[in-house]
Amino acid sequence: AGLVVTIPVLLLGIYQSHYETVTSGGGLEFGEPLLLQWAIHWIHGPGLPGQSFMITSLGLAGWVGVFITAMNLLPVGQLDGGHILYTLIGRKAHTVAYLVIAAGLAMMLIQKTYTFSLLLMLLMLTGLRHPPTANDHEPLGIGRAIIGWLTLSFLIIGFTPNPIAEINNSDATAPAEKSEPVTADYGVDAA
Repeated sequence: AGLVVTIPVLLLGIYQSHYETVTSGGGLEFGEPLLLQWAIHWIHGPGLPGQSFMITSLGLAGWVGVFITAMNLLPVGQLDGGHILYTLIGRKAHTVAYLVIAAGLAMMLIQKTYTFSLLLMLLMLTGLRHPPTANDHEPLGIGRAIIGWLTLSFLIIGFTPNPIAEINNSDATAPAEKSEPVTADYGVDAA
């Protein structure tokens, strides 16, 4: 139900936001889930080279809502995604949960970012397996199965593997000998 509020907040926040050419400094860069990229291009079109998308606080609130919803839809244990996947494929969901954790660990090691360390630790402590339900044997029905798969597919458009990165542009204080201006990305990358 939170997504019903999140999407309009995100769209309104993006509508209020703008592209800006940033020449120096640092800040935070927020990851771009596909949903955010599509919304920016739909509302504002593509940015010019060297521009960053400066998101408003309302847009950031929408981004947080999308990110939290996507995290909750991870198909692991007691998260909503774990419940949904368990209803769709039964005990096979346990294998998927282990694969999701392994992929998360591999991603962190390869990228040398440990953003999701606490989340993975909490998921492992609370258990990756979904407990059996009282009605595991009852069929789900085609309508509910379609809704379940569509809900899980939100992960594809709402999740970003690198949600927040700090931009520290040390070249910004260097003498201006370069032919191109030094830029730093704030907000969301325009590309």
